[in-house]
Amino acid sequence: MDPRPSLPILAARIATARYAAGIGQREPGSMTAAKKGGRAEKAVLSRQEIATKRKALANKKMKAGGAASPARRALVGVFVLAASLLSLLAVATFDAHDRTGPGFRNAVGPMGHLIAETLRGALGVCAYFIPVGGIYTAVVLFVGNRERRRLPQIISLALLTCSVAVLSQLMFAKDKGWAHPPGGALGAGLGGLMEGMFSTVGTVILVTAISAAALIVGTQYTFFKLCSLVWAGLTVLGRRVSESAHVFWEAQKVSYQARQERLAKEKEEEAAFLAELEAEEEELSEAERLAEEAEAAEAEVLAEEAVRLARLAEKEQAANAKKALKESREKPEKKPAREETPEDDDAQDEQPSLPPERAERRSPGADPAWAASFLAPQPQLPANAEG
Repeated sequence: MDPRPSLPILAARIATARYAAGIGQREPGSMTAAKKGGRAEKAVLSRQEIATKRKALANKKMKAGGAASPARRALVGVFVLAASLLSLLAVATFDAHDRTGPGFRNAVGPMGHLIAETLRGALGVCAYFIPVGGIYTAVVLFVGNRERRRLPQIISLALLTCSVAVLSQLMFAKDKGWAHPPGGALGAGLGGLMEGMFSTVGTVILVTAISAAALIVGTQYTFFKLCSLVWAGLTVLGRRVSESAHVFWEAQKVSYQARQERLAKEKEEEAAFLAELEAEEEELSEAERLAEEAEAAEAEVLAEEAVRLARLAEKEQAANAKKALKESREKPEKKPAREETPEDDDAQDEQPSLPPERAERRSPGADPAWAASFLAPQPQLPANAEG
């Protein structure tokens, strides 16, 4: 029989004992009332006793000689954490110039250079796994569950280190500037062996599968859950992106339709504006035509008036010419009559001579000199007209 039974077995035994004791003490008449309120009391009492037994078992485990005490675990965790931090700092600040000196650029000094040289030479870029594993070990020693088995995690860390070292050697072996092989001595040796057996492509596939399995087992399926969460997140993100794209597409469709309507409206307004311009141009053309017609009519009226005035002028000129001709014909007839009366001439000779202006003024029936400017000019008749 196990001297230290587990908590579920103890709880079951305690519950069975209390139930049996209660049945022996109860009377037959009180069985119905006990069935009604016994379950709640039994549950409360069993939980209290389970908590008490658990504390007792924890104390026994602490006092047992085979198990490490919390103080010892804490001390070991402190030293493991310190060593891991020193190793991590040494690997992170490694400088190849420290090999020749003078001085050391490593943050941890000569010992840090020695630690980094050893880890990077053996594991390459996987040298960081050892300090990180040490930090995780310190955390487990401080707050981890001591009943959980850690051997699968240790094996997974070893497999993951080997896989990453081989992949690093295959990917970065041809790059220059490395102080150590990218995969270290482990990656170079194991990678060369696997590449000779499975070729480069087969080695990459095999090592990738081993790395994924090591992550799943080493993280207690946390990596698998993380992958599931990442996939769920990506699914949700894809759904959100799809919904956003759908909303954006609908908005673009609405904006495109609105833009098309606006363009159609602008085209209608432009067509209306052009039609209005054409109507105004037609009105202007009609106004110009009417103005031209009015000008033409006015020109015709002016031409007719000019023709009429010209005809009147011609008529007046003709009348004046006839009158002048008639007067010119009458003057020769009057001159002989004057010559026949010498007495008149003598009387005129006896009168004092006057200037021509006064003589003209005194001549009866003659117009004054200033009135001559208002008279129409005398037409020049040809000589044969007088004959």
